[in-house]
Amino acid sequence: MLPNHYIHIFESIPLGIVAVDQLGRLMAMNQNARFLLNMEAQQYDNEHFQEALAELSLSTNDLLANSYMQKTIRSKKNNEDKTLEVICGPLIGDEDALLGFVIAMKDVTELEKKRVLDSKKDKDTFVGRLSADMAHEIRNPLGSIELLASLIRKESQRKKDINRANQIISAVKTVEDKISQLVVYANSHQTSTSYVNIHSV
Repeated sequence: MLPNHYIHIFESIPLGIVAVDQLGRLMAMNQNARFLLNMEAQQYDNEHFQEALAELSLSTNDLLANSYMQKTIRSKKNNEDKTLEVICGPLIGDEDALLGFVIAMKDVTELEKKRVLDSKKDKDTFVGRLSADMAHEIRNPLGSIELLASLIRKESQRKKDINRANQIISAVKTVEDKISQLVVYANSHQTSTSYVNIHSV
């Protein structure tokens, strides 16, 4: 049994901490771990960690190998997915004796959402720049093609050549429309919204 001040430290650590003995049985779990795993305060005497922490899908090899991983579990309170950062490792005593294992975890759901959002923003910015570059590089030769086709149509006396020139000009306009749609689509994904007072606009 730990002294009271050690219990206080164990309970106040801002991480979820689970202690497991050499046989894989749960010895202790602080309140943060119970909160993260949606568990009630109760005794887990002689319960194996794989059964008690089934949602984390941990193996004995994970505990031995100082494993780092991210686990997604379903919250029982709001039925939303929660991303946990989990670190496992053996607890080594004097003369390298294995005393047990420690599992530490923290909620990184919001950080993960921000990372995904930042990644999407970066991707949208890249697509926007690529679209603008492509539009510039393609529109230059298209302008020349359309101009030459217009000159052929204007100067030619043969109906067949005029029809061909019309087809070229029509195809150029179609490509131009597609490029414009691409640029508009890329720019629309980069716009950001914010709340404003309508009276100040």
